[in-house]
Amino acid sequence: MLTPNDTFTMDYTVAPGHTVGDILPEAAEFTALPDVFTTGCLLAIMEWACIRQLNPHLGEGQISLGVGMTMTHDAPCTTGARLVIECTPTQVTEKFVTWEVEVRAADTAVVMGRGTHTRAIVAREKFSAAVNRAAPELGGEQLRNP
Repeated sequence: MLTPNDTFTMDYTVAPGHTVGDILPEAAEFTALPDVFTTGCLLAIMEWACIRQLNPHLGEGQISLGVGMTMTHDAPCTTGARLVIECTPTQVTEKFVTWEVEVRAADTAVVMGRGTHTRAIVAREKFSAAVNRAAPELGGEQLRNP
């Protein structure tokens, strides 16, 4: 199992399509803003690093789901920026893992953002069945990749 204080590092280059104007092109309020990396995508790469660290430790049929995130977006960057994501588990139980995460520019000490992220460990089949049962009531579709 994953152990606390075991830091994982991942590199990421900001891709086209991950800027404010791209995330909701139907929203004029977003498309009017400068073309910088979105807070939503910053959150996503924080999650991604945690998922990459945790996945090798999951049992057969298990997945992890994000259930909590507090974060700050401290500096802007643009398409092509190279970032380093560092995540360190602070609490590890059978059902939950919590990390401290930091994203910084690869070539400088500029911190792009920091956060605390928690993931729940669940049985994929059981979770997917519950989502598909609830989908009609919520007006949603069945999972395409249960």
